[in-house]
Amino acid sequence: MLPGDLNSVEASLSSFLSTYVEPYVTVMVMLGILLWAGVRLDGRARFGTAKRAVLGEVKLNLRVCEEVISYVEAQKVGTPYSLPMPRFYATAFDNLRSQGYLYKLKKEFRDELLTIYMTIERVHAASTRQEDLAVGPGAASPLASDLRSQNLAFILGNVTNIIQPQLSRLDTLRSKR
Repeated sequence: MLPGDLNSVEASLSSFLSTYVEPYVTVMVMLGILLWAGVRLDGRARFGTAKRAVLGEVKLNLRVCEEVISYVEAQKVGTPYSLPMPRFYATAFDNLRSQGYLYKLKKEFRDELLTIYMTIERVHAASTRQEDLAVGPGAASPLASDLRSQNLAFILGNVTNIIQPQLSRLDTLRSKR
């Protein structure tokens, strides 16, 4: 390449940059900033919605606690086993966890939610076992009645000692805000 050709290449590159790139750099930077801000605000809005949904689910699950307690008490006096056991709601918590927002919560609130919902999972497993012992294949076992009463005691203990007090505490924190 000749030295004169190099100067003409530099001149054409400079002309190209000043004509086609420089006018749009500020536009592209502004679009990038707006896109970033939009994504950030959308994430905050989604987090707020997910958090409010979990707090609403806390209120629903408090009612389910009462239903479970009355179900267990009714089973003690001979209510038919064919009635389904009340189940807790966990959809809002699952959404919060699957969207990755669980770790944006304060540590105390997050730990309490994890404890509550892990206990709810154990109660759901015990409820399924209870239904199996009542009307499923497990009902044929000679120990089914003893296992049902032990299972009901497990369910009642978890609901009254772990789930209900912690849900009540979260509900009072929510109502203070």
